[in-house]
Amino acid sequence: MFTQMQAMLQRSADALLSGQTDQIAARCHYPMVVHSRERVLPFRSATDYATTLRLMVANLRGNCQLTDIVARLRAMDVPQGGRFRAWATMTYVVTQGPTLPPTCLTYYCRVVEGQIKVEMVEMDCKQLPDHPIRGRVA
Repeated sequence: MFTQMQAMLQRSADALLSGQTDQIAARCHYPMVVHSRERVLPFRSATDYATTLRLMVANLRGNCQLTDIVARLRAMDVPQGGRFRAWATMTYVVTQGPTLPPTCLTYYCRVVEGQIKVEMVEMDCKQLPDHPIRGRVA
């Protein structure tokens, strides 16, 4: 399970970097909530989450030349009743502009038909918007 979670995190980091936030949003179970130190963002749909993530990565980039995001799974619970927590760090590789601090995340997950689904996320990313961005289906 650790290897599966690490692979999912790195796929999410790659998708975030390439702007394919719909892939990240598809790995979640809705409604879903993202907690930060400053706010709680409830998401009703994958479209809303994907749209909000696109804004977040644009805020992350700012004046930076962001070239890579490295996901590292630090620890995870032993699943009980199909649910578990996972602690991860996202590190940003910047070739130009200010250095970005890493983002620490706690994922609350469950296994559904052999797939990991994220139910809630806690993160310390300062680029998180003040409220969910309501997206439109493409």
